[in-house]
Amino acid sequence: MEKLDLPIPKFILHRRLIVELSTKDKSRHQFKVYGVDVDDTPATFLRSVKLEDTRRAATSEPFDINFRRDLDPGTQLKLELEFMGNYGEPNVEIVYEYHEDRDGKTVYLLEYDPQTGVWNVSIEDRPSRVHDIDGDKELPDVSVIDLT
Repeated sequence: MEKLDLPIPKFILHRRLIVELSTKDKSRHQFKVYGVDVDDTPATFLRSVKLEDTRRAATSEPFDINFRRDLDPGTQLKLELEFMGNYGEPNVEIVYEYHEDRDGKTVYLLEYDPQTGVWNVSIEDRPSRVHDIDGDKELPDVSVIDLT
């Protein structure tokens, strides 16, 4: 690219994640977490998924996590995603917000910049939040242009 005097386009890794919450009764719930491509074809890019304050991570697809907890509307549940690591991507935490009137299915859009180590996590049709490489603090949103 240098000899051709062309800039190297920025590469952003795009992932789509489906998180479904089903309720068996007031205090028994199950998360089903899985990756999909843009046409909803299943896509494997996760090694494990762990719900905060649980002992074990789910390690096989689809990632099913059963838990017992009373959930009030607005309760936030944190899921830690561990990736295959093909691009050196660090774990990232997503937040699922419980609402009784929602169908329980949320689509997360994940964008990772390997050059900066920054994850951009958003929910379809909602504003995004950006995480630093440690995933412990939010950064200002930045625009990402995918030139691929």
